[in-house]
Amino acid sequence: MLRNAPSIPVAEQAHVLRCIDSYGRHAMAFQTLEPGYRYFFDGTDCCIPYVDTGGAWIAAGNPLTPAADLAVGIERFANAAHAAGKRWCVFGADDELRNACTATTLNLPIGVQPEWNPAAWDATVAKHASLRSQIRRAGAKHVTVRLLTATELQAPAMQAALDELRASWLRGRAMATMGFLVQLELNSYPDRRRMFVAYRDNALVGAANVVPVPGRPGWFIEDLLRVPAAPNGTAELLVHTVMQWAAAQQCTWLTMGLAPLAGTVATPLRWARQVGNRWYNFDGIYQFKAKLHPAAAPPLYLLYPRGTRAPRYVLDVLTAFAPDGLWRFALQTARRMPTLRGR
Repeated sequence: MLRNAPSIPVAEQAHVLRCIDSYGRHAMAFQTLEPGYRYFFDGTDCCIPYVDTGGAWIAAGNPLTPAADLAVGIERFANAAHAAGKRWCVFGADDELRNACTATTLNLPIGVQPEWNPAAWDATVAKHASLRSQIRRAGAKHVTVRLLTATELQAPAMQAALDELRASWLRGRAMATMGFLVQLELNSYPDRRRMFVAYRDNALVGAANVVPVPGRPGWFIEDLLRVPAAPNGTAELLVHTVMQWAAAQQCTWLTMGLAPLAGTVATPLRWARQVGNRWYNFDGIYQFKAKLHPAAAPPLYLLYPRGTRAPRYVLDVLTAFAPDGLWRFALQTARRMPTLRGR
């Protein structure tokens, strides 16, 4: 069972934030400020956020350290894990980290991360009639989108509305609530995140939660939520508004994060995707991102030590995503299925 850590200790917060601001080149960097993470520090210029499943330390993406020190950071993280009697791996490593650690690690592709250049977004929309149609459809249904100020985001009424939106979205998911990199955190660090909200007739029908990737510099649409009754095109209009805002900030890199099990993955993971679509819409997530016509979709990997086998680490990662334990997670998911089928 995952041993959840409390929210980040105040004494560590400044150190982690400084490493994110200086070296956070991967989309997961800001996510690791959420509850449940621990932090391995190696001097002042290396922070590796991870979760402890009890048997393993699962690092979340690349170390927050200079590119030249990536391999050293992983080596020292591995040594610390071994000293603590733990297995270790890295979930969501990119090609930069994979290449830096080829001498000591093996890798398993786990999906792709679609990426866009917001400066080219309007040209992309102009080329694709189906995308324009979805954006216009939401507008025709009187859906409007705006960016909240930090003060508006912190207002109790807005936080309550976002909490209800979050609950409504979760009620529509077949899987039980997950942890690790798929937590829904909408209210913390309001001065850093950007929250775009979609309204129809004064009712909140959707939101895009956007967090910084300082090392790019760029942005990550971490969460894209909508109520079941939201008009078609609401999600596309939210993305459209975020892209235009990012372009106005002269941003040239934006991602919507990992499309899990998409792209070239091992045969067992393709089977897992086909079976798992019943509970988690792997195909739908990728197809939605693909229809937004990303400029690139580089692979992400699970890195694990040479001389070991991948299945053990896949199980460790699954444990990280199931904070109450895999058996309880499976039972909770099974209990949700009849309710969802009855809707």
